[in-house]
Amino acid sequence: MTTRPRLFLVLASILALLTALQMPPHSLGAPKPPADVPVTASIADTLGGIPLQLRSDGAGTYKNTSTVQSIIQSVGDWELDTSFSPNSTRNVWVDLGKPVPGSGPGGGPPIAPFTTALAHVRFISKCHLYNVNMFNIPLGNTVNCPVAAGFDYGADRFRLHMNPISGVDVDPETDFVNITCNAINSSSKCVSWYVQPSGLKGGCAVPDCSVKQNVARLSKMVQYRGGLTPINQGDFYISFSINLTTP
Repeated sequence: MTTRPRLFLVLASILALLTALQMPPHSLGAPKPPADVPVTASIADTLGGIPLQLRSDGAGTYKNTSTVQSIIQSVGDWELDTSFSPNSTRNVWVDLGKPVPGSGPGGGPPIAPFTTALAHVRFISKCHLYNVNMFNIPLGNTVNCPVAAGFDYGADRFRLHMNPISGVDVDPETDFVNITCNAINSSSKCVSWYVQPSGLKGGCAVPDCSVKQNVARLSKMVQYRGGLTPINQGDFYISFSINLTTP
């Protein structure tokens, strides 16, 4: 038997074995896909003595548990979901007390479901939409990312969205979020981040600009043709200060 038929028989045997095991051929010896990395999130209540619009619930840091998801996803996006489980007791304090005049439906005042309330909030940074992987941010560098914060109130679902440029659900009047790498590991991967407003449109929350604020779009999410459609409720000024560390 020549070499070519022998090689054919070997390959055919391997393919038959992989089919029997229901494994794709490329899985043989392929590297495992990157995994999500747990992070600890610290959400500040004040900055320079100024109350912030996104604050903690007073129960300490947010860790990745069976009821709260706190991770940097494998694609390099940050996610903190306090509604990850129906048994979750963690919340985020949301303050909608700083509306942007004339930004509501039809150019009227913004419509808020409350002024201040504790809510189960899910943050997602979606940095990959701006071609950013948070693990690859160099030490001391700051990048721009869109961030959404979704929450339920009563029977309704809402979302605060900050994404002025690219991707889905772009709201040009809003600000992106600044994410700064504070520390790297021995492999030069970022392992600590600071998340704060860029303030390009929201400006300063205090005269000396030590606290910045973003313009964020509040949308009510309604069911339409089998999906969720955002209905503009108006814009709000939002300040926040969030630190992330691994694990």
